[in-house]
Amino acid sequence: MIILSDIYGNLITVSHFGISTGDKSGFYTLKAYGTRTRHSRDDEGNVSTESDDASVYIKNLSTDKAQALESAREYLSKNYPSAKFSGVVNFDLDEIARISREQAEARRAAEAARVASTDFSVFQGGKYAGRSVTDVLAEDKSYCEWFSSQCWKGGGDTARTAEIIKAILAPEREAAAVAAGSLAKALLAEVGNETLDAWVKGFAGGFLCSVTTALLQGHAPKGRALYILIECIAKKAGRANSKAFKARYAELEAKFI
Repeated sequence: MIILSDIYGNLITVSHFGISTGDKSGFYTLKAYGTRTRHSRDDEGNVSTESDDASVYIKNLSTDKAQALESAREYLSKNYPSAKFSGVVNFDLDEIARISREQAEARRAAEAARVASTDFSVFQGGKYAGRSVTDVLAEDKSYCEWFSSQCWKGGGDTARTAEIIKAILAPEREAAAVAAGSLAKALLAEVGNETLDAWVKGFAGGFLCSVTTALLQGHAPKGRALYILIECIAKKAGRANSKAFKARYAELEAKFI
């Protein structure tokens, strides 16, 4: 099964690929055809699903019919080897009626109206289609963090929901960044400039080099990496398991863990 998204972030289950032409493009173009699914939620919280036939622009091919077919087959064999492709072009570019400026403006106006009337604080598709962002944040915050971190190509409905999540999480993320910066600064002070230089130069490409480089950039290690760093700092006081080492390790653990 091949699933793509249109420029508005709606998911389309592809049935086949074919050659068409884009509005005023002057090129034979490769498109995917299939069923688009959209979800909406009314004021009472009821979720409804709508499906319709749709197409997704893939790429321009050529102004030459034969070359367009060859390019389409090459692209599909490389990217979608299992795809169904008609391999037939029964029109010439000069036979395609171009839409007028008025028609193009009407399409843009209709899309603008749709966007204005859609509540993008509700997931429009995916795992939590029809659920509000605030509800999902309370139930599955990790999913929202992942969702907002993705680069949604073409923008659209999905990207609009992602921006809403980013805005909600922004204060928390800013506070976390400040806290991480303060922790990194405190750890750097414990490492000391002399040891810092030695770690960066003597362990190029290794754990200590990567950790100290991150500290200099204001990023503090977490989890096991933080424990290892504390252990390395404690070894400055004495060999592992010595009294001096244990005392220093306990001090650092109480301060940073």
